[in-house]
Amino acid sequence: DIFAYVCELGDIQRDGVFRAISACYKDAKNRGDNTFPTINDLAKKIDQLEKKKEIKNVSAKCRPLLEMNVFTPEAVENSWDILKSTKKGLVVNVKEIGSETVQLAVSAFVLRKIYKEILTWEESPVLKLAIVLDEAHRLARDKTMPLIMQEARKFGVLVIVASQNINHFHENVIGNAGTKMLFRTNNPDSKKVSKMVQMRINSNVQGVIEQLKIGQALIQTPDMSYAVKTMMRKID
Repeated sequence: DIFAYVCELGDIQRDGVFRAISACYKDAKNRGDNTFPTINDLAKKIDQLEKKKEIKNVSAKCRPLLEMNVFTPEAVENSWDILKSTKKGLVVNVKEIGSETVQLAVSAFVLRKIYKEILTWEESPVLKLAIVLDEAHRLARDKTMPLIMQEARKFGVLVIVASQNINHFHENVIGNAGTKMLFRTNNPDSKKVSKMVQMRINSNVQGVIEQLKIGQALIQTPDMSYAVKTMMRKID
């Protein structure tokens, strides 16, 4: 799924990657030495399918993930303990990665790891994990983000997503957002943004959003019947 999403593969190409991955694991099982297949093994399997003309252009589209040393060459013994590693805060910075394709892939793998992990937790009203995503447009097409927002709240997970354009967000992300914090937005995006909050009758929500000054925001929480205009407090 990640290869298909990040590398923009068609259905046949996606199926080809799936078959190549399956073949790699079958080969590893037949070897009987308890080793896992490597990304190089996958690249060879894809190349074999292309030479048989069963798939086309998969190697070219997936080259950034196949050749840029994104993956650990062999399985590591210790799995990633999310709660332990984030106890004092953890920043995953992908901006220094040159390839946008690799940036998307790293983000996608991290999000899916988090999603699968939190589904194993017990339900809790206590906050266990806060996920803050800046420049959220990089994950706009990733279906995992809406899933986390839909299902993770009951496990004690808070999600904060930020971007400069409302169109960057998946519709399910907007639909599952409890607290909205809107800064100044110009027409025509202001019209779409204005529908995210409720203000008192006869209030021109779109006009209010377009006239917000620096440091001002229109905020509405799940407990508020109407949105209010706020001013950030200056920290001395």
